[in-house]
Amino acid sequence: MVMIEKAKREYQHIPIDLIKSPMKPSREIFEDINTLARTIQEHGLLQPIIVKQSDGAYGFEVVIGERRLRACRKAGLAQIPCIVLDGISEEQILQMQLTENLQRADLKVFEEIRIVESLKDNYNLPNDEIAIKIGLSASTVSNYLTIAKGLSEQYVRMIEKGKGRTHSRQAFTLGKALILAQNQLPTDKIKENVELIQKKGLTTAQLSKKLAKQEKRKIKRVLEGRKFWKELTRSLKDFSRYWSDYCRLEEWEEVSAYHLTLSVKMPKDLDDLDEANSLDTLSADEAPQICGSCGADILEGDRFKEKDGVYFCHICADEA
Repeated sequence: MVMIEKAKREYQHIPIDLIKSPMKPSREIFEDINTLARTIQEHGLLQPIIVKQSDGAYGFEVVIGERRLRACRKAGLAQIPCIVLDGISEEQILQMQLTENLQRADLKVFEEIRIVESLKDNYNLPNDEIAIKIGLSASTVSNYLTIAKGLSEQYVRMIEKGKGRTHSRQAFTLGKALILAQNQLPTDKIKENVELIQKKGLTTAQLSKKLAKQEKRKIKRVLEGRKFWKELTRSLKDFSRYWSDYCRLEEWEEVSAYHLTLSVKMPKDLDDLDEANSLDTLSADEAPQICGSCGADILEGDRFKEKDGVYFCHICADEA
């Protein structure tokens, strides 16, 4: 800020028509413009705005003081006092705008969150360094970034600030927003919980407890689903092995899915099923056998037929 302090000793009056607003305003809400305009009409602009030289018809662009510029236009001023900065980079401008915004007394929580998010996105600074630059605690910076990542703009803007607006259980406070963001809920679940807060009213502790119960139920459903899938897979494999003459089981994996396909071909003569069903299945207690006809191994779970002490595989069973 040394550049600004030096420039404050020398400011000039610039026609207001030569000053343009920034392409991206440093703040999105300009409250009480009319009140400020009336004050400027009566007392003049007491604090100069900060501008930089710009190409084109205007000649100057606002760096800091967008709200004051708008109020001056509404007040009908022809020219206003300005501090002109030379040789300043876009990075320096952004840092100055963010720092100046953070110092406003009327700053909303969602504006603080967006400022912290801008510093993180534009400079990729560590949280503790951001905290030092803007005068917030490292934990607050971390919480703000969690909310910015976990909630959409719609819900970030709903966060309330001030004792007069956060005492109600129906208020969507910073603490409740943080809990929703930390749980990484899908959009529909966030909407559902915000509506529940607004309609029935939930304290931060109640919301946290409610989401913890939902997470437990979710984990239980996942575990039950995994158990069911294992049992189904085992049953299908047993079925396909037992009825190997009439069905085929295919399984393959992808990055996000596991496929299991059972193809069944019923014989025209259902008597074949009765004959196949009459075959035995080699148990784990029995030693592996060799087919007396083709010499193939008969292993645990394979179907076979035994005749006079000789084992036959399910393929050669008809010849036994």
